Amino acid sequence: MIHEIFAWAREGRLVEAFVVGTAVGVAPVGKIGWDADGGGDGEMGVVELDGFGEVGRALAERLEDIRSGRDQWEGWSVRCDE
Repeated sequence: MIHEIFAWAREGRLVEAFVVGTAVGVAPVGKIGWDADGGGDGEMGVVELDGFGEVGRALAERLEDIRSGRDQWEGWSVRCDE
């Protein structure tokens, strides 16, 4: 998969990258590095990105709306009245 990511970046097809997790929600990826030859000599391929793109930002906003209770998603959470 890393080969494809670097190919997409060279071709201008890598628009954005983000990660999703329980604690952080959605976070943009700013840089992807890869030691292509495995030599550990410090020579790495690097792709730099500009933070959130359209999809990542929309996902982050939607997830925050659901987590904060501004929007509902069936089965997302259960209210605790204690």
